[in-house]
Amino acid sequence: GHEATPIDWVFPRAIWQLIARIAKNRPAFRTLFFISWFWFLGATFLSLLPAFAKEVLGADEGVLTVLLAAFSVGVAIGALASEKLAGGRDPICVPPYGALGMGIMAIELWLATPASPPPDLLDRAAFFADPAGWRILADFVLIAAFAGAYVTPLNAILQREAEEDARGQYIAASNVIDASFIVLSAAVVGVLVALGLRADGVLAVLTLSGLPMALIVARFAPQTHLGRAALTVWPRHPNPDFPPGTP
Repeated sequence: GHEATPIDWVFPRAIWQLIARIAKNRPAFRTLFFISWFWFLGATFLSLLPAFAKEVLGADEGVLTVLLAAFSVGVAIGALASEKLAGGRDPICVPPYGALGMGIMAIELWLATPASPPPDLLDRAAFFADPAGWRILADFVLIAAFAGAYVTPLNAILQREAEEDARGQYIAASNVIDASFIVLSAAVVGVLVALGLRADGVLAVLTLSGLPMALIVARFAPQTHLGRAALTVWPRHPNPDFPPGTP
């Protein structure tokens, strides 16, 4: 059996030592940061949705509730679809396309958003009486579905790469890094709002980070078309992450 790791009650030092220990496992450590980008964007959407619904769409809390529900349903759809999308291949094949889809849908959501809100707040019936309301709802479902397809395989990869007797430590480290990215999201949103961007502009700018993120993650999925394109643009140095002969 393994000796129990003594508890360090100086939490900042304990957290740093935990992350430093896990950083030696490069595939798992890399996956932790890929997952944290999902939480960064998720926190951004949750913090901005009330302002987006009221100030940009001119919609009341009933519409906000529908959009939140659409986001939850979309993530579930993406999570369920991710295994089928992998088609028996390595799970890392799916997240680059999830990130790419989010980046593309950021542009679509921005295009679908009205230039100015109506003079009076719209309830659900009025909002969805206009086809534009259904378009925005579909955009939210699709963004969330791509997000679910992005993060679900990464969670499976983290479980696979973590040593069996240390999975709890990896999950703890993941939670710490995720929380840090959620705080970072709040700071970035605050800066962009202070610069004068509306909620839809902030959502578009930050979700567009899916485009470079797709490139970054795809470099570790060389068996996909997107991965080969990413490696052409940004080659990787030889390292022990892949067995010899990996394209």
